[in-house]
Amino acid sequence: MDNFGTTYTPNGFANSSPLVGAQDWQTLTRYIDNRVGEIVRPGGLSYYNTGAGRGYQAVVGMNQAQGVFTNIQSAINYVNTLGGGEILIQTGTYVISSNLTLFSNIYIRGISQNNCVIDFNNGTNNLSTSSLGSNMGFNNLSFINCTNTTTGAIFLNQANQVYFSNCKFTSNRSGTQGYDIYASSSQNIQIEHCSGTDSATFFYGSSSGTIRINDLTSYSLNNTLWGREGTPGLGITKMILSSSYLDSPTSCVFGYFSQSQFENNKFGDDVQIGTPSDATVHIIKHPNSTSAANCTFIGNIWSKSDTGKQGVLLGTCTGMGFFTNQISGGQPGGTGNDGFKLIGCKQCFIIGNQVTRGGTPAYAINISDAASGTNVVIG
Repeated sequence: MDNFGTTYTPNGFANSSPLVGAQDWQTLTRYIDNRVGEIVRPGGLSYYNTGAGRGYQAVVGMNQAQGVFTNIQSAINYVNTLGGGEILIQTGTYVISSNLTLFSNIYIRGISQNNCVIDFNNGTNNLSTSSLGSNMGFNNLSFINCTNTTTGAIFLNQANQVYFSNCKFTSNRSGTQGYDIYASSSQNIQIEHCSGTDSATFFYGSSSGTIRINDLTSYSLNNTLWGREGTPGLGITKMILSSSYLDSPTSCVFGYFSQSQFENNKFGDDVQIGTPSDATVHIIKHPNSTSAANCTFIGNIWSKSDTGKQGVLLGTCTGMGFFTNQISGGQPGGTGNDGFKLIGCKQCFIIGNQVTRGGTPAYAINISDAASGTNVVIG
C-alpha cells in the first residue's frame, strides 16, 4: 500500500498538484483490499478492479482549487476511458442542466451525504446507467429535485450489479408522480443505509430482480416500493427488504412481487391509505400469470393505517407466507378496517401473527371469496 504520509496525484492527470492529503486519503481508501487495485465495498465484497491501486481516478469540485473536474459528466467520461474507477465528489451542490450517463465499472463517492448534492433543479434531466452497464455504485450522495415522471432521478437501464450506500433522495417528483430509482430489466441491485423524503416513489421495478434493500427509511407520497403490475412476468422478482421503515399515503409495498422476503420492517405510521381497495401492503398477482407470488413476511410491524383501510390486502396471490408479524387495520370508524384481507388467494399461510382489526364492522382476517379459502392455513 502507498505511504499515507504524502499526498498524491493519480497517474494520467494533467494537473500535477496534490489532490488529497494523508488523513483524507486514509478515509478514501478504507475499502481498498491489500490486493493492489481491487476496491471492495462494505462487507468485503469485491466491487470492481480499477487497475490503478488507488481509491479514485478523478476528483470533481466546485472549482479548480477543489478538483481537476468541475463537471460530473466530464469526470465520468474520463474515467470511462480508463476502463473504470472511482470518482470523488467534493463538498458542494452540483446543479444538473443536462442528462448524466454512468458507464460500467464506475463508482461515484461523495465526501458527505448531506454536503454532496446532485440537484436536478426541478427539471426532467436525470442520471441513467448506460444500456447493459454493470458494476456501478453510489455512496455518500444526495439526489434532489428531479421532476422526471418517466424514469425518475436514477434510471437503471438493463443494468447489472449496482450498489447504493448512504445516499439520500429528496423531492424527486412532479406532484405525486416520479421516482427516486427506476429499474428496468435490471438485476443484482443493492441498497443500504439510504433514505427517501418527499418523493413520489422510492423504488420502481419493471422486469427486475435479485434486489437487496437494507436499512431504508422512506416517506413517499405514492407507493414506496412498486413492482410493475399488469402483464405477467413484469414487476419485481427475488427482493429482500430488511430492517427498514416505510411510510406512504398510498401503499408501502404495491404491485407484482414474486419470490421475495420482507423481514423485520415497519410499515406505515398512521398513514392515510389512498382508496378503500388499497392497503399499507398491497400485493397483486396478475390473474393470468402462471408463476406463484411466493413471498414471505417475517417479524414485520404494521402501524394502524387510516380509517377504512386494511393493514394487508392480497389480491389473486398464491404461495404467500406471513409469520410472527404484528398487523393492524385502519383506525376505528368506517368500514374496511380489516387487519388482513385476502381476495382470490390460494396456498397462503398466516401463522403466529398478531392481527388486529381497526374497528367495527371489520375483521382481523377477512377471507372475502370462496377462492381464498383454498389451502389457506391460519394459525
